[in-house]
Amino acid sequence: MAMAQKRNGFSFKAFAGENSILIFLVVFFVTAMVFVPNFNTPFNMKNLVLQAMDIMIVAVGVTFLVLNGGIDFSVTSVLAMGSVFGAYVMAKSPLAETPWAIPVGLLAMVGWCSDRRN
Repeated sequence: MAMAQKRNGFSFKAFAGENSILIFLVVFFVTAMVFVPNFNTPFNMKNLVLQAMDIMIVAVGVTFLVLNGGIDFSVTSVLAMGSVFGAYVMAKSPLAETPWAIPVGLLAMVGWCSDRRN
């Protein structure tokens, strides 16, 4: 029986197979803390979390979607395209030099993302 699993005790091979991404992230952060001087500062940790926050929010929504049986992996591409479209509206529209550029750009982003349902 080649694929027999241990019933009692700890199997590192099974643990590593199930948690490979977690192990990679821990090794990455420990290596970065050792070799990059300012990596472990509170400002940098806050910056990393803020940069990843939009993807984390989308990931929570997609997780619930997948758990309910509907699989839709296009959410992040719609988010990215909505961001590009909103930035284009803010920078290149006739309102670009006015205080209305940001609210109109945000509305364009929300409109782009909400209009992409089938």
